[in-house]
Amino acid sequence: MSHAVMTPDLQAFSEHLVAHPRLLSVQDHLEAAIGAPGDADLVLVPGPTGVGKTTMVGTVSRHQRLGYSDLGPGTRPVISVLTPSYSAHGFAFKDLLYALLAELLEPGTNSKVMYPPVGDDIDFLIRRRRDPEGVLRAACINALKRRGVRIIFLDEAQHLCKAGGPVHIEAVLESLKYLILATGVRIVLAGTDDLTHMIDLNGQLSRRIEIVHFGRYRADVQADVDAFVSVLDDFQAALPMLTFSLADHWHNLYDWSIGRVGSLKNLLLRALFRAEASHTQASLDDFRPNAAEWKSLDTQLGEILTGEARFSAAHAADNVRDDNVIAAKPTRVKPPFTRNPERDPVGDPGSEAA
Repeated sequence: MSHAVMTPDLQAFSEHLVAHPRLLSVQDHLEAAIGAPGDADLVLVPGPTGVGKTTMVGTVSRHQRLGYSDLGPGTRPVISVLTPSYSAHGFAFKDLLYALLAELLEPGTNSKVMYPPVGDDIDFLIRRRRDPEGVLRAACINALKRRGVRIIFLDEAQHLCKAGGPVHIEAVLESLKYLILATGVRIVLAGTDDLTHMIDLNGQLSRRIEIVHFGRYRADVQADVDAFVSVLDDFQAALPMLTFSLADHWHNLYDWSIGRVGSLKNLLLRALFRAEASHTQASLDDFRPNAAEWKSLDTQLGEILTGEARFSAAHAADNVRDDNVIAAKPTRVKPPFTRNPERDPVGDPGSEAA
């Protein structure tokens, strides 16, 4: 079945990038963290899904490549790798080593796979086995050195700490630290707020980690609201087919995107595509989520709030860059039918104080 083709206007909008304040702030701080001297050779870029981390990291990686354009032929100073997924038993670091070797076009990488036995044939001499992790690690270190790799960007890096507890995450971090010490590379991990599980495991690892948080725009911060509306104005200019003002409905669009610019763009793109496919004029109802999408938004919001609370708890650490206006923690609400620890204010009968 063939896929429908977008109109030129929608195709141009799908490629349109908005240099909004949050994006520029995080991008500048990430560039500074990569270039800063010191022991922080592991940079974490956590944030909720849909804020635009992949786009931002791609821009930074391209900028970094330009800085190493004077290196000789055959070198790969900056590489970007999609972090392999994880299984029910946790993340297998060997899979990441394979991914790095494949990105570097290391000869023989494709042959280093596990083939299942055919029928009852379980002869270990016939089965092709994966190399032990130590052999892969040595091959990866040699390849990184030979190709002159200086920076590694890992997207979807939350896979590193999935399906495993603190001991598992600490083991993964120790393996990354070994690669860093053996090759001198700097590693950037971009992923969801689950990445914050990697901090404060032990002091030696924590001093090598710097965090650049990429958060959403928040409706309880006026500066964030203004920036979100400016994004809508930018999108409005890039969508000549719209006949109503996006900014006039920013409350709805904020709720439906949860303040994430990447999710907002996808929401607009899908709704406009459906409207054009049905040869109708797009209205606000075309952007309204259906029942299944509302359920998905509830799940996403729960994950976002959990991640923001986890980041706020770690925000006091010295190695965390604050690229978001974090709202003050709400005061604790006392349980019902209990008195305040101090005497309630009193006043004259009939007064506001009473």
